[in-house]
Amino acid sequence: MTQIDKAGAEYWRTLWANSQPPAPLDVAQGGLDNFVNQAFHAYIVSVLGERGGSDAKLLELGCAQSVWLPYFAHHHGFDVTGLDYDEGGCARAEALLARANVNGRIVTADVMQPPKDMLGAYDVVTSFGLVEHFSDTAGFVDHCARFLAPGGLMLTEVPNMHGVNGWLCKQLNRPVYDIHVPLDVEALVEAHRRAGLEVLDARYLISLNLCVLHFEPFRFWPVQFLARAMPVVLSKLAWAMERAGLGIPVNRWTSPYVFCVATKPA
Repeated sequence: MTQIDKAGAEYWRTLWANSQPPAPLDVAQGGLDNFVNQAFHAYIVSVLGERGGSDAKLLELGCAQSVWLPYFAHHHGFDVTGLDYDEGGCARAEALLARANVNGRIVTADVMQPPKDMLGAYDVVTSFGLVEHFSDTAGFVDHCARFLAPGGLMLTEVPNMHGVNGWLCKQLNRPVYDIHVPLDVEALVEAHRRAGLEVLDARYLISLNLCVLHFEPFRFWPVQFLARAMPVVLSKLAWAMERAGLGIPVNRWTSPYVFCVATKPA
């Protein structure tokens, strides 16, 4: 199957050129504003187990403007490397590592045509919002798995475009929806298994997050204000209820994130 990059380099080049560098990731910070980061942190801790330490190597694929590489270095002790095909995004990732005083490596290259010394070299390979942009999901996951050492762990996160976020994006910002392959838990698991990996865990995470949506089509400022404010209000209400144990359970319809954790056979 011919692999198609549904986003394309120009999309990312424009995105990074028009965005501000993100704030450092601080999982110790309380409050609802940090609810998503804390949920990601709790899940990552649960699946990494004893992995990590100064001799363990972690690679983030699609690392442009990544706040996760400093996180994995500081909180889990990994020797971190990032790879991305966009030079501007890589420069921003390097700046974020420097700001966090992390001595990591950033490589500008294509996942499907990487430097040979990176193949089979990493104990953990991560990606956050990457594999869903490629038409042949299993084929792309197979390319990602080539970076893993035998027995290595792959941690993959994608947005849930099957649920309410995907439906709203399709209605309100179709160009962004069209650069995604909608993946639910079952589809993401199947892609990893077809790539020869053993799936250890797969799940949806968090009950709701409408803050990730973009509403650029609304140009009348009162409508734009409501379109930006209401997702924040509804999401924080859902997070407060979830934290109190009163919210709706995670599910394929409202949960915004899909995770899959798999290993490469030794």
